[in-house]
Amino acid sequence: KICTGYKVGAEIYTTVPPLRVLRKAEPIFETMPGWRTPTTGARSLGQLPPGARADVKRLEELVGIQFRIISVGPERSATFAANTALLG
Repeated sequence: KICTGYKVGAEIYTTVPPLRVLRKAEPIFETMPGWRTPTTGARSLGQLPPGARADVKRLEELVGIQFRIISVGPERSATFAANTALLG
């Protein structure tokens, strides 16, 4: 699930509202299909499972930027350059 906003009464916030409002807010979630294939061996965007690539693309759309790097584990070799323009 990805939290895409917060609802307080009839008002919708697309950014995190002030704490006094957040305490009363109901998160709005977008459910993604996900994946069950391990990602730890991926060393390029194309090696990620389709569900992971879909999540990357959707997160980029939500935050309004293209990711430059993606990490799939704690090792330095598990971080790779993301050419997400290939996702279309």
